[in-house]
Amino acid sequence: MINHSKHNTELINSEGTVHKEQGFHIIHAHGMYDAPAGLVAKLLSQKLSVPYVVTCHGSDINLAMPLAKELYVDVLENAAKVIFVSNALLNKAKSFGYAGENSVVIPNGIEPDTFKPLDKEKIKEELGLSKKVVGFVGGLKEVKRADKLPDIFSHISSIYDAEFLVVGDGELKEGIENECKKRRLKVKFVGSVPHEDVPYYMNAMDVMILPSRNEGFGAVVIEAQGCGVAVVGSSNGGIPEAIGDGGIVVEEGENFEKRFAQSVVKLLEDPIDESYLRNRALSFSWESIVEKEVEVYNEVLNRFGGSNA
Repeated sequence: MINHSKHNTELINSEGTVHKEQGFHIIHAHGMYDAPAGLVAKLLSQKLSVPYVVTCHGSDINLAMPLAKELYVDVLENAAKVIFVSNALLNKAKSFGYAGENSVVIPNGIEPDTFKPLDKEKIKEELGLSKKVVGFVGGLKEVKRADKLPDIFSHISSIYDAEFLVVGDGELKEGIENECKKRRLKVKFVGSVPHEDVPYYMNAMDVMILPSRNEGFGAVVIEAQGCGVAVVGSSNGGIPEAIGDGGIVVEEGENFEKRFAQSVVKLLEDPIDESYLRNRALSFSWESIVEKEVEVYNEVLNRFGGSNA
């Protein structure tokens, strides 16, 4: 929320308690998946005569919107502005009936001072890794195509002597670990780590992979590039927009895992310059992303007669 007004407004929290808050001019809701924030924003907007903005991040459109198309279209169409983290996500919403006339695309950002190049060889040594490293960062679940990691790793190992690093946890972890052991793959699983520790592990990687079956944008791609690491990803969702020319996009289809592995090996043998990847990621800094969101706020405030942010 942006706080500008001189008047007070009464709001009711989830326990039914009434609180008085400083008046505001915009309600900004993030997502409509686990909790219907967008719908709550619309109802508050009607009650308080305050415009609302909704940001759609991925699962809300990819997974939930197909189950409640009319509700989603109603909430999105009545918003003063709808922010999508990728063009792919916007187009997906349009496929369910949303017109898109009040839309804008603003991707997720990164903190460049956190996701930055570190001493790769030193980190590899600390982790007990000694060769080229292919890494995965994310939830070990089907939507990330984590179930196919053993296949992808196997195809890579058949043509290139690499090691593998998996950062993340999920319901598929035990099965993936067992399958990798069965295939005698050199895979180091570190489980879930705090977000601030992710750059340490990314810097051990020579290539990061994101073979997701669905993805709103893929901020992890920009985070890896911020660390100077190129990415191979699937063609799904916003992944191609996130990768840009900082890696390789692999189209869905027959022999996906084999073609994906071949693309990884291509980058291992002919790497992209680290500084080029870093500079690309800097354009996605949170500072630049926030500036774009402030522009949205000001547009809405000007249209509805409020003060600028």
